[in-house]
Amino acid sequence: MIFVATLVFILCSCEVKSNQPTSSSQEIESIQFNLSEYKQSASSFRSETYQASIVLANMASYEYTYWKTLGRFSDDMVDSAFKWLSENSDETKETVIADNESICSAYDFLTSIDFGTNDEASQIDASIRLLHDEYSALYTLVTEPSGSMKDFILNLSDLIDNIESTNDDLSNLLQESN
Repeated sequence: MIFVATLVFILCSCEVKSNQPTSSSQEIESIQFNLSEYKQSASSFRSETYQASIVLANMASYEYTYWKTLGRFSDDMVDSAFKWLSENSDETKETVIADNESICSAYDFLTSIDFGTNDEASQIDASIRLLHDEYSALYTLVTEPSGSMKDFILNLSDLIDNIESTNDDLSNLLQESN
């Protein structure tokens, strides 16, 4: 009988313990999310995206000159820009495409991270999303140009300004020294 009472007591005490929370959800979040590592990944994304944007801006400048000289849009303008790029830098069509895929993968990774209610991470996330949107628009403008030459150059100018501004804002959020 004492054995049964002891067993019942042990089972009851185990049940009580299992119902008690061992840690708050905020403690679990802080264990799972590492702001320092997130900032390092965001910094790499920022740098890679900005460098790729510079390459694309150079291609766009070539395309604009090509378009202006020819006086009309040409179907081979993008291929000519890639050829010009490979002749004047270490970049090629393949590296531009690979960089774009790498940036998209890094973006997918960064935006899938659950940072909970961390305000600093939330601000960084918003800047990452904005920089990616601007970069993607530039990539599309350069690799699939359409519309008028005037629209092309105006869009290009706006995108370059926006990318530079967002890049600077993100760098400041990451507390990088320029």
